[in-house]
Amino acid sequence: MNDYESLKKLLFNEESQELKQLRSELETLLKETQDPDLIIQRLSPVIGELLKEAIANSSDEISKIMAPIMGDAITEQVKTQKDTIVNALYPVMGNMIAKFVSSALKEMLDEINTKVQNNLSADAIKRKVLARVKGVSESELLLQESQFGSIETIFLIHTASGLIMWEGSREEDGVHEAEMVSAMLSAIRSFVNEWVAKSDDVFELNTIEYGDSKIYLEVAGSCYLAVVVRGEIRSKMQEDITAALSSLVERYGDDFKDFNGDKSHLNYESIGARLKQLFYIDKTSNASKPKETSLLIILVPLFIVFGLAYVYYGNYQQEYKEKLIKNKFYYTPELNLYRINADVVGSEVILSGILPNARLKSLAENLIDKKSLHVSVRNDIVLTTGLHTPEEIEAKRTLLDKVYNAQEDVQLISQFDNGIMLINGTVSNTPKLQEIIKSFSEIEGVQKVISSLHVRPKAISQRLSYDAAQTDLSRAQKEMLDRLIVDYKLKDIQKQYQGYLLTVIGYTDGIGTLKSNINYALKRAKNAQEYLVKKGVDEAFITYRGVNAPPADFNASMDASKARISRFVWSEIDDK
Repeated sequence: MNDYESLKKLLFNEESQELKQLRSELETLLKETQDPDLIIQRLSPVIGELLKEAIANSSDEISKIMAPIMGDAITEQVKTQKDTIVNALYPVMGNMIAKFVSSALKEMLDEINTKVQNNLSADAIKRKVLARVKGVSESELLLQESQFGSIETIFLIHTASGLIMWEGSREEDGVHEAEMVSAMLSAIRSFVNEWVAKSDDVFELNTIEYGDSKIYLEVAGSCYLAVVVRGEIRSKMQEDITAALSSLVERYGDDFKDFNGDKSHLNYESIGARLKQLFYIDKTSNASKPKETSLLIILVPLFIVFGLAYVYYGNYQQEYKEKLIKNKFYYTPELNLYRINADVVGSEVILSGILPNARLKSLAENLIDKKSLHVSVRNDIVLTTGLHTPEEIEAKRTLLDKVYNAQEDVQLISQFDNGIMLINGTVSNTPKLQEIIKSFSEIEGVQKVISSLHVRPKAISQRLSYDAAQTDLSRAQKEMLDRLIVDYKLKDIQKQYQGYLLTVIGYTDGIGTLKSNINYALKRAKNAQEYLVKKGVDEAFITYRGVNAPPADFNASMDASKARISRFVWSEIDDK
């Protein structure tokens, strides 16, 4: 053992032992994480308590997380297990329906009793005569009257602008705040049509319900009717409303289309006369009418609900984009060391934080996929070259060690002393080596990096197997070579694996003459090499040779086809 080896052992003996122990524990942990049964066995005793504690401490957060999952689960169960859902909801829905029917019947009976008690009124006498003419009992006529809805208010509204072209009410005092009601109706209708409906569907909001009142919307051409109905909207009423709007559009469609708020250009009296007929399509007026519910009371809560839904949707989109961006920063080793904030405000992402150089600042911005997220970026990250203590440098060095050693085919050890960073180890390709050196050099306080890192390409385990006397590539073999080109980035072989050469080695089963066997081995290796070159691999960095023997790991107990192969071997160019 020379002096260098003795010094190396003296300085790094303890670290080497710890590294071996850490590697052993990591291999054990990796094996355990690949065993589903063992994972379930380990988690089963604690998962129940963890869920209880999480629900107790963060019930709101759990609800937010579970809500989308539960919604999807219920939707799927309704599709696949409809009977089960019906059986589960029947006790609740049954009681609800029974309560609703009971309440509706009570209201109807109260209304009938009121009308019977007022049997000396003009409406009562008219009802008695009408019952005689129709040949039905007065009670049956009362029941029919109780079931029919009555139109209380009518609005004719311009679709594009939301302006009122005509309004009328059954009450003598007219409609209060008509313009505000029209604006809210148009806003709600637009919101539902644009945000609630699917983009591929034709969808139109036609009814808004509030208490015992309904707002029925009928759209035609460049205008629509908003009809406030108290009670049930029957098909006959809908037909009359449709007929009224159709006749108006047919006669005054051009005037409606060009309406700009000036009602003097409309035949206001004729339009009003036609729409007022709708007030009398119900069978009769009620003897005693409840006080009309203000339309503002109906529309304001709906307007608020839709507004809140829109705001909530916007907040959800912002939180989702922020989480996506922060995850990209977290899984980028060069940025993982620093605290970078990404705040989404509308369609703009605002980056803030402190970084040591302009390259990292640009890297943080370029990681954001502006096109898919539909955002612009405002980069407010501040550059600093402040002094840092050895403890801070050591903490960042340790973190980088952990981040890179957790990656596949990277093994490194770093050490910082008096402004100099020493790095030793192996990586699988040249770009990764350059990235590691750059990451350590950009730690604030590091004046110089001395690297003993070297590239050790990942061994290629795939092999091409052949039938007896076969030398041409089959379709499956060509597909395997295509995958090798992609997986190992062989089209950039010079940049990826500087200092290395890839050799295709052909083997034979040893059966037959020496001449024929060496010919088979060479042709198999050559055909594979030529295919890779044809697909874009640099010919200067890939060669081939044949061996008149099976591969070293072949033994007599194996099938002969295991010997007829081509395999791929990396070798350092300097060793040729």
